[in-house]
Amino acid sequence: MKQIRANPIVRGGLALLACAVLCLTGYEFGRMRETAPASAGEPDYRLDDFRRKVEKIRSKFQPAPYTELIGESNHTLVVPEGVAGRQDLGLDGLYARQQMFVYKNKESGIVIIMSLSATSSRRSGKEWKHSSDYVSGYYNAKEGKYADSYDPGFPATDMASYSFEAEGVSVELIALSHARESNTLVTELASFTKEVADLF
Repeated sequence: MKQIRANPIVRGGLALLACAVLCLTGYEFGRMRETAPASAGEPDYRLDDFRRKVEKIRSKFQPAPYTELIGESNHTLVVPEGVAGRQDLGLDGLYARQQMFVYKNKESGIVIIMSLSATSSRRSGKEWKHSSDYVSGYYNAKEGKYADSYDPGFPATDMASYSFEAEGVSVELIALSHARESNTLVTELASFTKEVADLF
């Protein structure tokens, strides 16, 4: 049987055409993955939106007399594997979708830690998630309801915390200070939280 040999120019043209088709297919597939909504069971964090919100806070949120320490960098506490394996890693893992800020107020001696993380929630509006506090003068007092657990080895530190969710972002605020008689810590944290919430 006689073999038919293709013209080298035709062969080269076909190879070039095949290469172009593969490149275009790959490009289109990649574009579809970027623009398509996440499939069922796969969270969609919309990290570009999240990064814009982080930049907005960096540039517009300057609550005097607080000084922010982190600036353009970030700090994330390493998480244990006990919750859901190594979901902290990867392009949409916790470390890639979280930003921390630390604010210090020399006048009041209060430190506020704010952590933002992208969520897959698309709930409109704002929703409270948590609120808690620890008052050293109440939970570690020599007299009163918890006197039997008093020990001078426990830190004389007060803490208050609020968290809410808005526009696909979870916001956690924790305020710390030396133990004090007044409720200044909670008052300052409430005011601070309102300023943050107004940005969403």
